[in-house]
Amino acid sequence: LKMQLNPHFLFNSLHAVAALIGDAPEAAERLVVRLSELLRQAMRSVGTQEVPLEEEMETLRPFVEIEAERLGGRLAVEWDVEEEALDALVPHMVLQPLVENAVKHGLEPRAGGGRLRIAARREGEWLVVEVEDDGVGLETAAGRRTHGAGVGSENLRARLEQLYGGAASFTLESRVCGTVARLRLPLHQSSAQLRPVPPPMRGGGSSPASPSPVRTVAVDGGYSPAIGWVGRVAAAAWLAGMWANGFGVRNGLRTEGGHVVTAAQALVCAGINAALWTLLGVAAFVATRRRPFSAASWRGSLRVHAAVGLGLAAVIAAGRAVCHAWVGYPPGRWSAGAEAFGITVFLAMYLVLVGLAHAVEYAQRDRQKQVAELRLQASLSRAELERTSAELRMLKMQLNPHFLFNSLHAVAALIGDAPEAAERLVVRLSELLRQAMRSVGTQEVPLEEEMETLRPFVEIEAERLGGRLAVEWDVEEEALDALVPHMVLQPLVENAVKHGLEPLAGGGRLRIAARREGVWLVVEVEDDGVGLETAAGRRTHGAGVGSENLRARLDQLYGAAASFALAPRAGGGSVAGMRIPWHLEAAPPTGARAVEPERAERR
Repeated sequence: LKMQLNPHFLFNSLHAVAALIGDAPEAAERLVVRLSELLRQAMRSVGTQEVPLEEEMETLRPFVEIEAERLGGRLAVEWDVEEEALDALVPHMVLQPLVENAVKHGLEPRAGGGRLRIAARREGEWLVVEVEDDGVGLETAAGRRTHGAGVGSENLRARLEQLYGGAASFTLESRVCGTVARLRLPLHQSSAQLRPVPPPMRGGGSSPASPSPVRTVAVDGGYSPAIGWVGRVAAAAWLAGMWANGFGVRNGLRTEGGHVVTAAQALVCAGINAALWTLLGVAAFVATRRRPFSAASWRGSLRVHAAVGLGLAAVIAAGRAVCHAWVGYPPGRWSAGAEAFGITVFLAMYLVLVGLAHAVEYAQRDRQKQVAELRLQASLSRAELERTSAELRMLKMQLNPHFLFNSLHAVAALIGDAPEAAERLVVRLSELLRQAMRSVGTQEVPLEEEMETLRPFVEIEAERLGGRLAVEWDVEEEALDALVPHMVLQPLVENAVKHGLEPLAGGGRLRIAARREGVWLVVEVEDDGVGLETAAGRRTHGAGVGSENLRARLDQLYGAAASFALAPRAGGGSVAGMRIPWHLEAAPPTGARAVEPERAERR
């Protein structure tokens, strides 16, 4: 997600360089230098997720300077960052897509440019970061393209969700003139300060004040909706039963004083008695849910339940006494001993209900635990598949920055002396970057397509060497339909040129070959350069990030069935050879792929 933010910005910047080379070569050179600086920072921090805001602002400055250079002085920038906020952690490169959207969709359409304000402040337990522009505004931008609907903002939302769950928010607000993009993050200076919280309430409710950690499996607390409805139905049935039974007992009852209890008196007294008993049951369940007995807190729970039980027993006894006096029971009939016995009965019933409530509570917790385990198992299964896919995408994308970095240096060197060659190099670079952006999620392509993707790359390398590179393509027609990992040849060509041919004053020859050998596809990149031993004195040939990522990608896709080797070439130079299973359809799982070619070869 982090690395996908860069290609779109780089693509726009390269267009700006191409436009400036002819008319303003000095500005173009400054833009390339800033671009190289930003790319170097991105390469150093590929695995970094959070950095202090102060470091994030320093990383952002070259980006803002590039945007200002692109707009030719039509961009005024204001930095409004509170000193107290500088130590807070934020997602790395989180501000880049906000600035890019503000400039591209808000300010760039205006002939006179405008003002960009980058602000950050602390608000209680939160860090608020804003990127504000006085551009065309959301409505006008929506007619051109939805403001913030690009890959940058989508990836930003996904990163916030992954890092903070529901505790972080990202909003776009329209102003009278312009737009404000606002980030609201949990304030923390180390990852250990993140504490679990539930997600923000729906329907306008306020979110909790505590930040959320990296997301984990969430299980609803309390009783499930089904158990809640069962409890309500049981309480209603209890109330109706107690009421009916009390009415039947009291209606027409003759007291010792000769008074006969009327139907109305029986109905009221039975209703009061049933309501009090129902209240006793509900209170037992609610108190158990709030303060269940446990080894760590049984004393506190005991005090709570004693207070609730005794209080309700006293209320029930008082209510019964009032009813008895109303219907005419003689005071002597209801002595203190009788009332004490009644309270004991109420307390005993409360304890029975508390025991029943604990049984329901523990059953519910056990069900939640089982649900959590099932969700966790499913989550781990999905995570394993996503991890493998993400690793492959990451390995693919890490191949680009090193090549781009070298190419930008070549552009900077050519702008002054050979502006036409620099412009051709930028055009090829833009073309290659456009292809990379279109195929971020692609893992395998036919060899023919891979060769077409490689051509702009080879032309860039030839342009860099100033005509000192001769290229030979030796690809069998039968091999063109075979599937290969996408952009797999780029690091091989890059290593051959950089470590084999570039050190030679006169350059040399590069040969790219592919052929079928039984159940295998063999691809080779050969150079007649300085050779492995000489290159080893300068830098181990193939020991860079490109070759390491290539090996990792082959292992992920084909397991032990694929191989990659570097060998000396007869007559000088080196040969980088890749041997993968021959297939015309998408690769099956690694384990199956590792066995299949061996069986086919034995047959």
